Amino acid sequence: MTDPVTDSASGPKAPRRTQAQRSRSMQSRLLDATIECLSVEGYAGTTIGKIAKYAQTSNGTPLHHYPNKAAIIEAAAEKLIGEISHNTAKMFEASNNEFVDGLEEVKKFIGDFSHNNALMEILQASKRDDALRTVIQPVFMRMGQDILKKSERWFDVTEKNQDKDLREILTIFQWVIRGMAFDSHLLEDDKTRDAAIKMILRMFSDYLKKRDS
Repeated sequence: MTDPVTDSASGPKAPRRTQAQRSRSMQSRLLDATIECLSVEGYAGTTIGKIAKYAQTSNGTPLHHYPNKAAIIEAAAEKLIGEISHNTAKMFEASNNEFVDGLEEVKKFIGDFSHNNALMEILQASKRDDALRTVIQPVFMRMGQDILKKSERWFDVTEKNQDKDLREILTIFQWVIRGMAFDSHLLEDDKTRDAAIKMILRMFSDYLKKRDS
């Protein structure tokens, strides 16, 4: 007679997952499928049916976990942006003590952003889709604020610019770097990109410095 927990033929049985665990697992699977679909099909080609196909589940499953396509896109954007914010914090922690020498850190941020086709699709589509912009705007603003808070732990204004607002300078720096991320793939070679980054760092080094570690 076999033990109810251990079957001699197949070994120990894994404990059954709760409904909440199964739901979280499926939601994660759907978000990964949404991100893949956005990267391959583009925003216009990303439909509930396509998301279900990429997730290898039934057409009704996405709408069982999310009320509509906009909600899935919002959740996918949250996941993508959270990853960028996390990687940015790791980038700052690994950087040296000179702001002007931050070439590799900026290249990593630009690479993460520009190679994220799914996020680029969402941002581009939000220019034309008012409803999508309404959903994405607060998500994107939260990313900016999160990166800003992390940046404040690692950067400070230079001595000659103590009267300047650190958050404003960091916000402008973010805008400039994100702007590069949008079209850096069009540059002829990496040397051109690196030269531009170095110039930006030299410009901002007049205002920003690394805090003492």
